[in-house]
Amino acid sequence: MITIAIKHGLSIMEVLQIACNEEEILEIATQLKITSYDASYDYFAKTKELRLIT
Repeated sequence: MITIAIKHGLSIMEVLQIACNEEEILEIATQLKITSYDASYDYFAKTKELRLIT
């Protein structure tokens, strides 16, 4: 039962790539003085008009 739930969850996920967005992500990282890893979450939250909750 858990396996089915996990498979379903993964099937509806959207995988986002940072390719072609590196400059914007690095700019956010520099402005906010955070890692590029953290900045990528900020970038995608803004571009997808989503609330980022950490």
